[in-house]
Amino acid sequence: MARLNSSIKHQQQQQQQQQQQQQMEIDSDLLVVKHAGHAEPISIVKASPTHALLLTVAAATAAAAARAAAAATAAAATAAAAATAAAATAAALCASLAIAAPSTAAAERERNAAATTRETMGAAATAAAAAAAVAAAAAAVAAAAAKTAANAAAAAAACSSERDFKGFRGEASRAWRDEL
Repeated sequence: MARLNSSIKHQQQQQQQQQQQQQMEIDSDLLVVKHAGHAEPISIVKASPTHALLLTVAAATAAAAARAAAAATAAAATAAAAATAAAATAAALCASLAIAAPSTAAAERERNAAATTRETMGAAATAAAAAAAVAAAAAAVAAAAAKTAANAAAAAAACSSERDFKGFRGEASRAWRDEL
């Protein structure tokens, strides 16, 4: 872990040195591009203020990108260290369980059985809730169907009774005439 941290610090120092080497110096009417490690400038050009501003922005953008890369490298190294620590912890836990296995095997089986029972009961409760929801939906559909059937029966009865009444009236008048 200490070696990993020193490696991360070393990488960050190297990236900072690279950033310092890429810094640009801007004079009022001459643009002088230097690297920190060189005594003489790499190039001297006549620059307009716009040109100088664009180069300054480019240098700042490059420095920001280098900082972002350094942060990403540090994050990756930290994640690798965390994964290594987790693997070491898991290995130590497995080793300790292997030593204590005879005394804890029965307890582990009981815990597993209890967990399985809880999972089974949870699944059964979920299935029962789903079945109740399906039954409620079926009851709603049945109620709607019964209402529709009752409406249809009432409509049919209304039509039938109107016909029967007309027919009864006709039969009654015939029977009355026959009696007379």
